[in-house]
Amino acid sequence: MDSPLSHVAVTVAQELALQPRQVARTLELFAAGNTLPFVARYRKEATGGLDETQLRAIADRSDYLRELIAARIRSTRAPSTPSATRS
Repeated sequence: MDSPLSHVAVTVAQELALQPRQVARTLELFAAGNTLPFVARYRKEATGGLDETQLRAIADRSDYLRELIAARIRSTRAPSTPSATRS
């Protein structure tokens, strides 16, 4: 697990005391366009029986971490100010 998504899954799993595979599978379901109520009701077998509160915590925390990663990337790739040239 070396991708940013897998890093997010592992981090969220540690923070919420869940199994990394539960979090990774849940994030895959959300990425595929499944809604939280749908996953909570019809995909319990895929998430290892997580309830709606746990699923919401995974979604919220992973969104926050992804935004944080994106902000870090943007800040390291920020264009430098071109130096003024004199004529």
